[in-house]
Amino acid sequence: MELSGVERFDVHDTPTITPRWRTWPRAFDYFLVAKWVNSAAQKKALLLHLAGQDEQDIFDTLTIADVDAHNDEYSVTLAALDQYFQPKVNVPYERHLFRQIRQESHESVSQFATRLSKQAEYCDFEERKEEYIRDQIIENCKSVAMRKAFLEKRDLTLTQLLDIARAKEAAERQANVMEANPPSSSGIKTSVCAVTKNSDKPVRSTPVVNCTDVDVKITALEIHSVQHVAKHVVRVPSLVILQHSASQKLLV
Repeated sequence: MELSGVERFDVHDTPTITPRWRTWPRAFDYFLVAKWVNSAAQKKALLLHLAGQDEQDIFDTLTIADVDAHNDEYSVTLAALDQYFQPKVNVPYERHLFRQIRQESHESVSQFATRLSKQAEYCDFEERKEEYIRDQIIENCKSVAMRKAFLEKRDLTLTQLLDIARAKEAAERQANVMEANPPSSSGIKTSVCAVTKNSDKPVRSTPVVNCTDVDVKITALEIHSVQHVAKHVVRVPSLVILQHSASQKLLV
């Protein structure tokens, strides 16, 4: 069996030992599932083997609960190590850590919420967990515009907050792409032009042609067939070419 993929657990880095132990067994459980390991005895052996010699030495000093119908060999081993590496949670301290969490510059609001949710597990918030996470995001998100959007909605839930954040972050990414790649202004514009004529008045020799995609009005120098414009608005799909020579005419 290939055993790579789970790092040895360092028992000497004591300042971070508790938060690291909170995540190490989870990684180990994923490893067990990936390797199709089902035997409790094999799970225990793999845990102690992959954790390393130092953890094996610690385990040998621990008092292990008896195996019964509800707790197998692996479960009691993990429970003993949990009790050693995670002493009774100090709720005020865990809440202090929760309040210190800020959104990082590289984080989305969803990633920020995930970090808060992990820490909230040790804060005994119970049914108010989402409320505290919501408040922490509003207070400590990095974007003032995002905070304003959150505060504009009354009775905002955590789910609604995350929906707003995802929409605004997506819009910001899209706007940045558009600003970085503006449309080209070069080339010839094609447009649909209209020549208007009031049938109640004498035909003008130089009716006005209005182009919706051009910022100026173009005067046609000659219209040979007035019968097409006497009573209708004529749409000319052809290309309008402006000739700058005084000797040439505007061709439509």
